[in-house]
Amino acid sequence: SNYQAYISYESPKTEVWPSLDNGDRVPARVPFRNITFEPETRTFNGDICWEEDYGTAWMGESKWSYEIVFDPTFVFVESGVIGRSMGQPHRFGVDLIYVNAAIETSLRTSLASQSTGEYLDVVREWRDSNASTGTLRMLG
Repeated sequence: SNYQAYISYESPKTEVWPSLDNGDRVPARVPFRNITFEPETRTFNGDICWEEDYGTAWMGESKWSYEIVFDPTFVFVESGVIGRSMGQPHRFGVDLIYVNAAIETSLRTSLASQSTGEYLDVVREWRDSNASTGTLRMLG
């Protein structure tokens, strides 16, 4: 299949992040390796292999190992962890907030045009789907 899972660093918001350890810019798309997906639990596992794929580390990290549990609608990450080659793991909903970037703008636009009641319904729906406090804050 031509489908590829990756992390996108295409947003201008990512320009504040440091370069790779060799001085190169972080690639716009960084592919996951060793991918598995369990549909019943909506759990994705995959590795970002900085050293293997780019011949350098990023912020001293040579590899990240992701476990991501998506909410039932695949809008946000419900839980999960990133194992790092250096340092403590990062936890989704605590250290990291990920929302599906492809729908974030349209969601914000639609929320802005809705009544307060409709907005609160979306917030309740996300909360009931185990969205973290940080994820709920992204709704503005």
